[in-house]
Amino acid sequence: MRRPTLFRSLLGCCLALALACPARAALNRWSSGGPFGGQILELEFDPADPAIVYAGTFGGVFRSEDHGATWTAASSGLADAAVGEFAVDPDTPGTLYVVTDRGVQRSLDRGISWQLPTLTLFPDGLALDPSNPKTLYSSTFGTIQKSTNGGASWLPRQKLGSRISFIEIDPLDPAAIFAASDVGLFRSLDGGSTWNPAGPIDAEFLITLEIDPAKSQVLYVGTEDGIFKSTDRGASWSRQGLAGETIEDIAIDPSSPSTLLALSNGVYRSTNAGASWTLLDDRFLNSVALGIDPSSSAWFVGSSDGVYKSTDRGASWFPSTVGITASAVNDLIVDPHRPGVLYATASNSSIYKSGDAGASWNLLQGISLVNALAVDPKTPSVLYAGTGRGLWRSQDAGATWVQVNAAEGNVVQLAVDPENPSTMYLGKTLAGVRKSVDGGLNWSPSGPDVAGFSAHLLVIAPSDPQTLFTAGFPDGLFKSADGGATWVEIGGGLPSQEINTIAVDPRDADVLYAAPSGGRIHKSTDGGATWFPSGNGLTFSSVEGIAVDPSDSSRLYASNSGLGVFRSTNGGASWTRFDEGAIPGISVQDIVIDPVNPYLLYASTFGGGVLARADLPPGPGSLRLNDGRFLVAMSWATGQGAVGRGHTQALTGDTGYAWFFQESNVEVLLKVLDGCGLNGRFWVFAAGLTDVRTDITVGDMETGAIKIYHNPPGQPFQPIQDTSALACAPGTGLVALKKLSAASGPSEPILLRNGRFRVTAEFAISPIADHHPAQGALLTDDAAYLWFFDQNNVEVFLKVVDGCALNGRFWVFAAGLTDLEMRITVEDTKTGASKVYTNPQGTAFRPVQDTSAFGGCG
Repeated sequence: MRRPTLFRSLLGCCLALALACPARAALNRWSSGGPFGGQILELEFDPADPAIVYAGTFGGVFRSEDHGATWTAASSGLADAAVGEFAVDPDTPGTLYVVTDRGVQRSLDRGISWQLPTLTLFPDGLALDPSNPKTLYSSTFGTIQKSTNGGASWLPRQKLGSRISFIEIDPLDPAAIFAASDVGLFRSLDGGSTWNPAGPIDAEFLITLEIDPAKSQVLYVGTEDGIFKSTDRGASWSRQGLAGETIEDIAIDPSSPSTLLALSNGVYRSTNAGASWTLLDDRFLNSVALGIDPSSSAWFVGSSDGVYKSTDRGASWFPSTVGITASAVNDLIVDPHRPGVLYATASNSSIYKSGDAGASWNLLQGISLVNALAVDPKTPSVLYAGTGRGLWRSQDAGATWVQVNAAEGNVVQLAVDPENPSTMYLGKTLAGVRKSVDGGLNWSPSGPDVAGFSAHLLVIAPSDPQTLFTAGFPDGLFKSADGGATWVEIGGGLPSQEINTIAVDPRDADVLYAAPSGGRIHKSTDGGATWFPSGNGLTFSSVEGIAVDPSDSSRLYASNSGLGVFRSTNGGASWTRFDEGAIPGISVQDIVIDPVNPYLLYASTFGGGVLARADLPPGPGSLRLNDGRFLVAMSWATGQGAVGRGHTQALTGDTGYAWFFQESNVEVLLKVLDGCGLNGRFWVFAAGLTDVRTDITVGDMETGAIKIYHNPPGQPFQPIQDTSALACAPGTGLVALKKLSAASGPSEPILLRNGRFRVTAEFAISPIADHHPAQGALLTDDAAYLWFFDQNNVEVFLKVVDGCALNGRFWVFAAGLTDLEMRITVEDTKTGASKVYTNPQGTAFRPVQDTSAFGGCG
């Protein structure tokens, strides 16, 4: 049997020409999608299952169950983001311990969840007794601590200094324990009850210790001056190579204990128990972790850019970071032309690009050492990158790059005039602000007139591009009101002249915010002439980032490098926490708001990649559809740079509409349908009567998933018919297709504009079926909506607009959420004129924008 056209189209691909973006951003909470990589602080294999590897990072714990090929976050319940020490229970599968600044924590399910921390006074070091895994050792402020009940409680032992750098247990004799403090290496032979200095080592800082698993009297210590070896359990030591190198980690191959790896400015290997060393690879600068898979002898390096793996004993290395979202993000921008397109500079000062709002990232080739990014505010696909080697430009959205100016090195800030993109500014180390009026080809000094000034902050006021602000070193905050020709210092009223960040109200150049180092946020409403504290409710004083919502200047966001994200909805007068979903202690550097979809927020972090969030709180401004399961918000932007939030109103249980400028002027109609019985998905349909840029964000309250839809500026709103929008609950089964039947009863005409215009409509469910009258109801005096089968299932929206003052005509606009054949008749009861609008079968409803429909004005 041939299925009706309606269902063939609905179960096919999305018919919308508007762009639909899947997004990593979670509904009303932060989540990270990368870029993959980041500083690895520790690597540990599960003794019970060597396929399981754990990685500690500044962004929490990550677990691999396939020998490091892929990773998943394992940080739910962690009290702090930075994890630098691990201990894995060899007897109880799934039990592991970590050390963070906020305590020792235990997981019983391989990191899926974590218990509350213990030993909360900034612990250092961690070791687990392999013969009795309930026995653990750690330290606080240089005092050894011991637990005999799996970390539930701790007893202090001997104080060995002010800080412990490592604790290691002899695998063959667990009563023998070694610990290094700031005053040297100590040894206990009675399970930590008493400690005595080990033999002297001719190096000041001891970093790591490794015990030979086959001959535990043989020890290796990595120091800031090479490797030292003991063959008598630490009583005496001899230098063992790599003098002058800082040794971050040592690993012994369990299948061949004479083979050692050492990590310094690269990976070194010894095949003769440390007598001599060979450099295998010099790429791994700032790397601190090594690991050897006990089941396959594959070698791992935990680098500053993620995990690398070698399966040929160090001859070659390849990245193994898929799923590790622990990058340090230095700069982050959102493309104002294309929704969901982000650019970030990450750990290795390369540029990464996301086309799906942070869900995935790709490394851009051909450029490195990037410090600052900017996007052309007028021309899509044009980007600029400031590097240590000058200014670079891409004209194809980052696919290729050319050097624009090599003379301007050490660029740390970039800003492009939002009205005239040929005018650009850059901030340089020791050279202040410089200006170009020809797209970056040539540059001239701009100021401020401070010797050796390094412009580490540089902001153009969006509402007045002639107004600029800069701050840097030597300390100070400066303002220019004439495009950088002259500058005045405006930071005199601040408690500190060292400024962490500044932000300018997008609508008023005289309203700005500054975060002095060590002080509260301060606000000025007179362009910096005077300042006053703004920050009741902030639990921290050192603010790293401030962002002002372009659609609502009373809404601000502030971040701190360890204590979270806060939001203000009253212009900074008071603040509340806004860090749901983020790991406690994550170092948030900056907040970035999508310039045209203010519901989408991003945060750059040190150790957590790019965080993303869709902020659709239930309440005014968000539609709640399908028994409140779905939240829908809309935003708009004009070609002149104005951005706003749509005003939304529910129409039925699954349908709502939005207006942008006047309550009587409906712009967009949207519905979310339950298609779970057909294809296991909820469907999103939308139609609009506008050509301004429109962004629609739909969030699922049950799953946290979101979907973003976009209609470009200057283009009549294209219908959205997305039948694969959002997943139903797991396990939802397909049921028989419900038979459609037209609404019963005759259709009463709809009278608009005080009865002058009479509207009727009819539809057919297939080319050979009879036509049925559509039912309708008034929405406003000039607008109505129609339905075919059920009053809750709105199909078409129509309005008659008085355009007499513009062209002497009445206008007819219509938008639909259907692809059925239909005919709409509009009659002018005053003149007798009529117009008929049709939509063919199987075609997504084509918008009607008839601005010459009826005469008879006056």
